[in-house]
Amino acid sequence: MNDLAILKQTAQTMSSREISELTSKEHHHVLRDIRAYVGAVVQMERGTDVRSMDWSGKEGVELFGYTPIGGVTMAFETNPQNGQSYPIYHLDKNATLTIISGYNILLRKRIIDRWQELEAQNNAPALPNFNDPVAAARAWADAVEKQQVAIAQVAELQPKAQALEAISHSTGSLGIREAAKAVGMGQNEFVEWCIDKNKPVTSRFMYRDDAGVLHAYSHRISAGMMTEKLNTFVGGDGRERSAPRVKFTPKGIAHIAKMLKSKKVVA
Repeated sequence: MNDLAILKQTAQTMSSREISELTSKEHHHVLRDIRAYVGAVVQMERGTDVRSMDWSGKEGVELFGYTPIGGVTMAFETNPQNGQSYPIYHLDKNATLTIISGYNILLRKRIIDRWQELEAQNNAPALPNFNDPVAAARAWADAVEKQQVAIAQVAELQPKAQALEAISHSTGSLGIREAAKAVGMGQNEFVEWCIDKNKPVTSRFMYRDDAGVLHAYSHRISAGMMTEKLNTFVGGDGRERSAPRVKFTPKGIAHIAKMLKSKKVVA
């Protein structure tokens, strides 16, 4: 099985070709937009300037491989007319919506509608064979069991949901250690979850600079979920020093708790 087949089985994606068809934009223009996005992600994550890179050449292929960057994976398609291979990109939902954010409203709506179709197809449950008495009885029993489990979960989560609501409306921000404790995680585990590079950048909360210092992502600060201020202190050598200090607001704590509870990666 090739890498592209594995990709299609394990993740819901939309190809650059499909984006081109839905938006009536030339495919090479869509590729240009995607490369600009990926270049920005690589610049932020690795400090590598890729503006002069030949994306269709060996350098671009080696950078990509089949490893997603910012939710984008590169593959190749063969033109049946000339037998030549050309690059094609596969994007997850977050990357797709980020790239089309600059398109006009009608084009964005076409893409969003198509994503809803893809998700509906992926989530549609298989219907049992009601002509088979055994299958029909099993389906009925499963439905009753799921209903009972759902009722129990609602009863269990109700006080927790009320607690999260109270947190989100409280005042005062928490440091990393206190934030980890608030969501029921160890500090190291919490930090790794917040900076996890397997998630899209838009779904992370923090990153480390070249010196290993933690910083808050600007989109989390803008959303009122985090703060970052310069903290001045006296070092062991008696000299005054400054370092960024990251904190999580009540809104941020509540949002993380909900993500962890629903096991969402993208939010």
